[in-house]
Amino acid sequence: GDGPRERSGYAEVAGVHPGLFARKLAGRGRVCGVQFRPGGFRPFAPGSPVSAWTGLRSDAAGALRLP
Repeated sequence: GDGPRERSGYAEVAGVHPGLFARKLAGRGRVCGVQFRPGGFRPFAPGSPVSAWTGLRSDAAGALRLP
């Protein structure tokens, strides 16, 4: 399908995952990952405790309040 996590140009923010996870990548394109040091994500989400992100995934534009 063409769900929000499968379309071109999609970016997401994910908190610490409490276990192993896998992501299947297929077709053509690119992927980039960033891992922040403890407390490093805080400036991007000042309105909530970083612990609230544990196990969560969200569209980056909404999570970071981007236009």
